[in-house]
Amino acid sequence: MIDLGEAFFERKQHFFDQLSVHQIIVNPDIQGYPPLFLLCKESIGTEPCEYILGGSFWHVNLLLMRRVPNLPRLKIAERLADAIIKPGKTQTISLPELLGGPLQLHGVDARTRLRKFVSEPSTDKPLYYFQLTHI
Repeated sequence: MIDLGEAFFERKQHFFDQLSVHQIIVNPDIQGYPPLFLLCKESIGTEPCEYILGGSFWHVNLLLMRRVPNLPRLKIAERLADAIIKPGKTQTISLPELLGGPLQLHGVDARTRLRKFVSEPSTDKPLYYFQLTHI
């Protein structure tokens, strides 16, 4: 599977007009990184790829308010509230489990800046994420 972040790292900026979100990862206690990460998967031609969007609660709320119908949005908001109330460890929300499939968003118009971080000091392979800068 292609890591889209690694493939686009030299560009530094990228625009998304559609997303297929499979998981929301909540970890508001990591210094210097966004509190929410959206794990997305899609295909480029025939190649499957995955990437991570990082954003603030404000960015993700804005995205949900603009592009998600009421019922799925309320389910996601309820799970996000539960994750925020239980601080101290990373929480993962599986959208296929919650909604019956990934969250498909079209007409998003999200501007991002590509970032890199090393999750484990013992590994030399960095992880990449697209930080939401404008929706």
